[in-house]
Amino acid sequence: MMFFVTTLLTYAVGVRSLPLTTTHRSNTVSVLRLHGDQAIPTCSEICDYSHSKAHCHDRNLFQIPHSTGCEGAILLELQGNKIISITSEQMSGYQQVSTLDISGNYLSNIIPGTFDRNSNLKNIDVSNNDLTILNSKMFKGTEHSLFQIEIQFNSINLVTQDAFEGLECVTNIYLSHNKLQNLLPGTFKDLISLQYLDLSQNKLAKLPQNLFHNSTSLRKLYLHKNKLQQIPNRLFDGLESLTDVRLSDNELISVPAPQELGLFHQLWRMDLQNNKIHQSGVILPFLANVTENLQVTGNPLLCDCNFQILQVSLHFLGGSHAQPIQCMYHNESNFTTSYTLPFDCYVTTQTHPTPSNNSTDKLLSASTHDGSHFDDIMSASPPEYPKCKGDVTPHYRIYVIVICALIILIAGLIIFICLICFVPSIRSKFILFVSRGTKELREQRQSGSDSSAERKL
Repeated sequence: MMFFVTTLLTYAVGVRSLPLTTTHRSNTVSVLRLHGDQAIPTCSEICDYSHSKAHCHDRNLFQIPHSTGCEGAILLELQGNKIISITSEQMSGYQQVSTLDISGNYLSNIIPGTFDRNSNLKNIDVSNNDLTILNSKMFKGTEHSLFQIEIQFNSINLVTQDAFEGLECVTNIYLSHNKLQNLLPGTFKDLISLQYLDLSQNKLAKLPQNLFHNSTSLRKLYLHKNKLQQIPNRLFDGLESLTDVRLSDNELISVPAPQELGLFHQLWRMDLQNNKIHQSGVILPFLANVTENLQVTGNPLLCDCNFQILQVSLHFLGGSHAQPIQCMYHNESNFTTSYTLPFDCYVTTQTHPTPSNNSTDKLLSASTHDGSHFDDIMSASPPEYPKCKGDVTPHYRIYVIVICALIILIAGLIIFICLICFVPSIRSKFILFVSRGTKELREQRQSGSDSSAERKL
């Protein structure tokens, strides 16, 4: 009898401890399916499934539902739940899935082999989770299918060297808004089809020289809003498809010349805004390599002749190039005051070859009519132009002196007139002075006329 009671109590406690997951779907509570020793909802019971699309988002799920009823799903949406882990066993029933969206959950880790049986997976979105590490061979099993990886808005501080191993088909990787401080050499070595890489809004302070060694298809590289202090030479070696580079909002003091970076072709955009670049001379060589957008605002550029050449050049290039830029003159403490075009820079005119249709040749053609020598602009090491330490020109100083003298003279006259009008003693003395002067003048004229008459006689 005692044994029977004990067994009954144990069963009751066990049933009570089972995790229950409920959802309101057609005003009914979903039936739970026992899988092993846990209650797991099935896809057909808890998700909306139609046309090979399983919509399981925002269902308050703690784990991926069993694939029963959704074995043919091509799209699996799991975003907005409370899923904390994902396993190969859970994913094994979704072998036809090509797009997996598990964003906005609580994933802290994805172990290698999770997608071993998902050879059709093309797009995976694990953004807005709690991932801290991208493990080695994390996407193993998808080497010949995966095209796009979205891992932004996590807490990733480490990407293992072979996290992307064998992913020869991946074209887009979104890694922005994480906590990366450095990247290991060769991290992207297997990504031969990579075209878009977003590493913005991390904490990257430096980059290894051969980071993009085999990524010859890379077209867009976003590194803005990091803590980069320098760009290594040859970073872009072999990246002949690269057209868009964003390096704004970093801590760059200088930038290597395009040839030193490995850029021997033209970019569509080079964004260097909001850095700490002082010398306009390091920016001038990019005028020959950027066709549309060379963005340099927000840098404390010195007011030297190179700055004026840069400003005129951006104006000639037109379009987005025609942005207002300012320079900063150096005082005793820091670069604090902005001043636009504080002086004139004179450079000799040279004839140039017949211009073609690109923006660089357009600039060269225009410069011949403006009296500017832009061969120096196109060189990797621009010549040292005379530096102007003052914040105003000599002509401007003369104008200021003349204006100040006139103001002082007018002020003196006004004060004198006021004294004559309102101070009687001064007025009487002034009248006496004028009358005496007038009398003396008349006497001189009279004596002069008398002497001339005597001479005639």
